[in-house]
Amino acid sequence: AEQILTGDCMRRQDFKYWPIPFSGPMPAAQQSPYFISSVAWAQRNGFGKTPSTHSAGPDPNRYYFDHLASGRQTAYGLRLFGLSPHAAQVQVAIPLGGVIGHSQDGCQASAERNLYGNFGEWFRASTVVANLKPTWQAQVVGNPRYKSAVIRWARCMQTEGYTWSSPADAATAFRLPPEIRPPKQEIHAAVASAWCAMNTNLAAITRRLNASSANTLRAKYRSEVTALRRLQLQAIPVAQAIIKR
Repeated sequence: AEQILTGDCMRRQDFKYWPIPFSGPMPAAQQSPYFISSVAWAQRNGFGKTPSTHSAGPDPNRYYFDHLASGRQTAYGLRLFGLSPHAAQVQVAIPLGGVIGHSQDGCQASAERNLYGNFGEWFRASTVVANLKPTWQAQVVGNPRYKSAVIRWARCMQTEGYTWSSPADAATAFRLPPEIRPPKQEIHAAVASAWCAMNTNLAAITRRLNASSANTLRAKYRSEVTALRRLQLQAIPVAQAIIKR
């Protein structure tokens, strides 16, 4: 519905815009952002597929933009994102630190305003909530208990013949397109990584740290979490009317 509204707005501004379809759930990925936590999963999936930015095919909006004259490209950005130095801004401090802002002008903001009623409230709530997970994950990997467990994991991996210093290094070693991956080598390494995560207590420690950090942050930003849910629920009938018209 947001994409339909954005397209309608851009056409009124004498530009073309193709609504970007929802791509559906991502293919199999690691069960945990920290490591693989299941030997059975690793046996089936290795380290998981590398996300592809081209899986949904070419972007007609990017193609259209790239073939506009430079002056029209500037106008396109102004109309879509409200990229004007004089536009009113909404700004929000994010949990990781720093401030993110967005223009209240432009078709993107207009579409979200039509859906959620209050663009400023929507932007603040959705931006904060979107940044909660990266924040608590950063807290977990920075925790001394997690770091100590990773050292034990690396020692365990050495007994399996690997010298990676962390699960992230192990997964990165196989971040290749699926068609040129060495599946047997990857599966063997992924199984070893999962086994060591469980047998060095890395998995159990990380689960506890992750739950604690997530609960603490959700409580701290409860008003934003509640506001986001309320705005999403209120937008459902609006969105249904848009896609059925």
